[in-house]
Formats: sequence, C-alpha cells, structure tokens
Amino acid sequence: MDRLECLGRTGELEALEGVCGSRRAEMVIVYGWRRVEKTALIQKPCEGRETFWYTAKAWKAEYQLELFSEALCARLGNAGVRYASWTAAFDACAAAPGEGRRILVIDEFQHIAPERPGFFSQLRAVWDVVLSQKNILLILLSSAVSYIEKSVLNERNPLYGRARTVLKVMPLSFQAASAFLPEYAVDDFFKGYAVLGGIPHYWQCLDARQFMEENLALNLLRANSFLHDEPQSLLRQEFRNPSTYNAILRSIAMGASTRSTIAEQSHVDNRTLTKYLIVLGEMDLIEQEFPVFSEPEEAGNVSQGLYRIKDPLHKFWFRFLADEPDLIR
Repeated sequence: MDRLECLGRTGELEALEGVCGSRRAEMVIVYGWRRVEKTALIQKPCEGRETFWYTAKAWKAEYQLELFSEALCARLGNAGVRYASWTAAFDACAAAPGEGRRILVIDEFQHIAPERPGFFSQLRAVWDVVLSQKNILLILLSSAVSYIEKSVLNERNPLYGRARTVLKVMPLSFQAASAFLPEYAVDDFFKGYAVLGGIPHYWQCLDARQFMEENLALNLLRANSFLHDEPQSLLRQEFRNPSTYNAILRSIAMGASTRSTIAEQSHVDNRTLTKYLIVLGEMDLIEQEFPVFSEPEEAGNVSQGLYRIKDPLHKFWFRFLADEPDLIR
C-alpha cells in the first residue's frame, strides 16, 4: 500500500488523481498547516506528468513576477525573456509546446497575491479566456489557512467558483500518525501524540530507537532544537506582530476558557477580543465548545461557549515553554 494511503490520505489522493487524469481544464486549491505534507500529497499524482512547479517566496511585489518569469523561462528554454504582466506569464504557460496534460503548481501562492492586488483579477481573466480552453491543471498550494478561508474562498474574490476542487489537508488522526513509528507501544505513542498532534513532519524527525520522552526532550525542550520555536514560527508567518495572539493563547493554555477570563488574563480589551478569537478559530488553533445539553439558541451564543486550544503542540508550548523556553541546556 502507498505510504500516503497508509497515513489516511486516500480521499485526497483519489481527488487529485482524478483531476490529474482529467482532460479538461481544472483549477485546484490545496491548503493546510505547514508540515502536513501537502507537497508530498501533490507530488504523488504528478509523477510521470508534465509539471511546472514554482514555489513563491516572501518577496516584494516588484520581484514576484520577475522570479516567476525566470523560473518559467528556464523551464521553457526562453532564457532572458521577461513577462510584462501575470496575464502574459500565464499565456506563456498555456502556449507552451507539448501534448497531453500539463500541470502548473504555484506553491505558497499567498506570497504573491497580497503583494499584487491585481493578481487574482489577472488570473481570472486569463483563466476564463485562455486556460479554461486548454488541457491544463492549475494547482494553487498554500499554508496560510486563515488567508485562504477569509480571502481566497470568499465570494468577493475574483476566482470565486473557478476552483471545482478545494482540499483542506488536516493533521493526521492518532491511528494514521502511529504508522510513522509502529515500534512504539500504544501508551508510549499516546504520550507523543498528546504533545505533537498529527503533523506528519514532526513524526518523521523522531528516532524510534529512543524512548518517546527522549525524543520529545531532544526535539522540543532543548534550546535551538527542531520544534523548540515551531509555534512561534507559525504565528510569525501569519501575523507581522503576534504579541496579542500570544497573550490570548497563553491565557487559554493556562486555564482561561471564557471570554471574560481570557480578556482578564491576556490583558486584551473585551471589546476587541472577539476579532482575535475569530482569527485563531479560522486558523484551527482554538475552538469553542458548548455544554452537551445546551438549548439550540444557546449553542450559537458565543458568550456561552468555552474556548480551548485545538493543536496539541501549541497547547503544550504555551502551557510549559512560553515562560520557560530553555528547559534543557
């Protein structure tokens, strides 16, 4: 059985195999947290097919098109050509020589769009007129979960309705994640899952020859280790100044669960707290739980619910490491 199928990705693989094998134009959006193996998920069905893969960098707007042009021209053998617009660049993709299915993957495309307000409009125009008439598959790949759900999938976005396939790649279940380290007993693996959750890349970095406690100490608790600053790295990727989000997450990790206690412990004004909680919810970092026997009208009342951190690593980090970052020296 294929490794990704073993890890509970059968449904996503089938969807991607379907659009890769189709002969009609398709636009696909794939998104999810960093390190959930979105790239591996896309690479599998692209094997053996004509694929141009471009990974966008966090550069200013004036460089985005230049960098894309350089990569595309290198692939097409047109050294020195520079496209004047994204429309021209995508036109060149459509006109590239060759037969059969062509696949264009733009990885981390959130770095392009916010810096170039007209990007989506230009892409929609060339898609509607040119690309939609070709045997081409356009895959837009992103790790900016809140940006995708708030902006890209919004009905006001120029691309709204063009992508018939939208895949949100979720962390693995306990059962699927355990396939990474079958050497561990269930009890030992549970200890690791309670801290690391279902992010595949985290598990790939552990050494099955060591006890689970040793793995966690070396990869998380030690200063400058692989996972030591991972939660902060993710937040810095999403926000230029994550300080308010840090305060809210720390207060929840330390036991605050109602709006009033979160506001009090995080020192965030209760009148502005809601917008921060909404963003963290959109990122799948927190969720709101309601009593089992709540009345229907109460279940929709945000003031009645209790907040908790969904991601185990963030919960552990803000509970134990935020104030004591160097437990092992």
